[in-house]
Amino acid sequence: MNSIEIRRTRFEDIEELTQLFNMVIKNAFAKEGLDKKIADQIERQVEEKKEHLKSDLNSNGEKQYFLVALDNHKIVGTMQYGPSSDLIHSCVNGASKDLVELSSLLIHPDYQECGIGNLL
Repeated sequence: MNSIEIRRTRFEDIEELTQLFNMVIKNAFAKEGLDKKIADQIERQVEEKKEHLKSDLNSNGEKQYFLVALDNHKIVGTMQYGPSSDLIHSCVNGASKDLVELSSLLIHPDYQECGIGNLL
Protein backbone atom coordinates (compact mmCIF):
# COMPACT_ATOMS: atom_id res chain seq x y z
CA MET A 1 0.00 0.00 0.00
CA ASN A 2 1.40 3.35 -1.06
CA SER A 3 0.52 6.54 0.73
CA ILE A 4 -3.25 7.02 0.78
CA GLU A 5 -4.69 10.19 -0.71
CA ILE A 6 -7.96 11.59 0.67
CA ARG A 7 -10.03 13.93 -1.49
CA ARG A 8 -13.56 14.98 -2.39
CA THR A 9 -15.49 12.94 -4.89
CA ARG A 10 -15.71 13.99 -8.52
CA PHE A 11 -18.17 13.19 -11.29
CA GLU A 12 -15.59 10.94 -12.92
CA ASP A 13 -15.56 8.77 -9.75
CA ILE A 14 -19.17 7.60 -10.15
CA GLU A 15 -18.45 4.35 -11.99
CA GLU A 16 -15.55 3.32 -9.76
CA LEU A 17 -17.50 4.20 -6.60
CA THR A 18 -20.50 2.21 -7.83
CA GLN A 19 -18.23 -0.82 -8.20
CA LEU A 20 -16.88 -0.22 -4.68
CA PHE A 21 -20.42 0.10 -3.26
CA ASN A 22 -21.40 -3.19 -4.88
CA MET A 23 -18.32 -5.07 -3.74
CA VAL A 24 -18.14 -3.82 -0.16
CA ILE A 25 -21.86 -4.02 0.63
CA LYS A 26 -22.20 -7.50 -0.90
CA ASN A 27 -19.03 -8.66 0.87
CA ALA A 28 -20.28 -7.42 4.25
CA PHE A 29 -23.59 -9.26 3.90
CA ALA A 30 -21.86 -12.41 2.60
CA LYS A 31 -19.58 -12.47 5.66
CA GLU A 32 -22.72 -12.63 7.79
CA GLY A 33 -24.31 -15.30 5.56
CA LEU A 34 -27.10 -12.93 4.56
CA ASP A 35 -26.24 -12.26 0.92
CA LYS A 36 -28.76 -14.70 -0.56
CA LYS A 37 -31.50 -14.05 2.02
CA ILE A 38 -31.75 -10.31 1.53
CA ALA A 39 -30.38 -9.70 -1.98
CA ASP A 40 -33.09 -7.12 -2.68
CA GLN A 41 -32.07 -5.07 0.36
CA ILE A 42 -28.45 -5.16 -0.76
CA GLU A 43 -29.43 -3.78 -4.16
CA ARG A 44 -31.51 -1.06 -2.47
CA GLN A 45 -28.52 -0.05 -0.36
CA VAL A 46 -26.30 0.19 -3.43
CA GLU A 47 -28.92 2.28 -5.26
CA GLU A 48 -29.33 4.52 -2.21
CA LYS A 49 -25.57 5.13 -2.08
CA LYS A 50 -25.57 6.03 -5.78
CA GLU A 51 -28.42 8.51 -5.25
CA HIS A 52 -26.62 10.08 -2.28
CA LEU A 53 -23.45 10.34 -4.37
CA LYS A 54 -25.35 12.15 -7.13
CA SER A 55 -26.91 14.43 -4.51
CA ASP A 56 -23.43 15.28 -3.23
CA LEU A 57 -22.04 16.04 -6.65
CA ASN A 58 -25.09 18.02 -7.82
CA SER A 59 -25.25 20.12 -4.63
CA ASN A 60 -21.48 20.56 -4.26
CA GLY A 61 -21.63 18.76 -0.93
CA GLU A 62 -24.49 20.73 0.60
CA LYS A 63 -26.97 17.82 0.75
CA GLN A 64 -24.59 14.88 1.14
CA TYR A 65 -20.81 14.86 1.40
CA PHE A 66 -18.46 12.11 0.24
CA LEU A 67 -14.72 11.70 0.56
CA VAL A 68 -12.68 9.01 -1.18
CA ALA A 69 -9.44 7.29 -0.25
CA LEU A 70 -7.12 6.45 -3.12
CA ASP A 71 -4.13 4.15 -3.33
CA ASN A 72 -2.13 4.81 -6.47
CA HIS A 73 -5.16 6.56 -8.09
CA LYS A 74 -7.48 3.61 -7.30
CA ILE A 75 -10.46 4.27 -5.01
CA VAL A 76 -10.13 1.94 -2.04
CA GLY A 77 -12.55 3.55 0.39
CA THR A 78 -15.22 6.18 0.87
CA MET A 79 -17.14 7.84 3.62
CA GLN A 80 -20.40 9.74 3.45
CA TYR A 81 -22.10 12.10 5.82
CA GLY A 82 -25.14 14.30 5.61
CA PRO A 83 -28.34 15.26 7.38
CA SER A 84 -29.49 12.66 9.84
CA SER A 85 -32.00 10.23 8.37
CA ASP A 86 -35.70 9.90 9.08
CA LEU A 87 -34.92 6.64 10.90
CA ILE A 88 -32.57 8.46 13.27
CA HIS A 89 -35.14 11.24 13.75
CA SER A 90 -37.83 8.74 14.67
CA CYS A 91 -35.57 6.94 17.16
CA VAL A 92 -34.74 10.14 19.05
CA ASN A 93 -38.08 11.91 18.68
CA GLY A 94 -36.66 14.54 16.31
CA ALA A 95 -33.83 15.62 18.62
CA SER A 96 -31.30 15.06 15.82
CA LYS A 97 -33.11 17.25 13.31
CA ASP A 98 -30.25 19.73 12.89
CA LEU A 99 -27.40 17.24 13.18
CA VAL A 100 -25.41 15.40 10.55
CA GLU A 101 -24.60 11.72 10.66
CA LEU A 102 -21.82 9.56 9.31
CA SER A 103 -23.97 7.57 6.90
CA SER A 104 -21.41 5.11 5.62
CA LEU A 105 -17.78 4.13 5.74
CA LEU A 106 -16.94 1.60 3.04
CA ILE A 107 -13.42 0.19 2.63
CA HIS A 108 -12.31 -2.29 -0.02
CA PRO A 109 -11.86 -5.72 1.67
CA ASP A 110 -8.16 -5.84 0.71
CA TYR A 111 -7.59 -2.53 2.50
CA GLN A 112 -9.55 -3.09 5.70
CA GLU A 113 -7.69 -2.96 9.02
CA CYS A 114 -5.09 -0.59 7.48
CA GLY A 115 -6.27 2.67 9.07
CA ILE A 116 -8.06 4.05 6.00
CA GLY A 117 -11.30 4.51 7.92
CA ASN A 118 -9.43 6.65 10.45
CA LEU A 119 -7.93 8.73 7.66
CA LEU A 120 -11.33 9.34 6.12
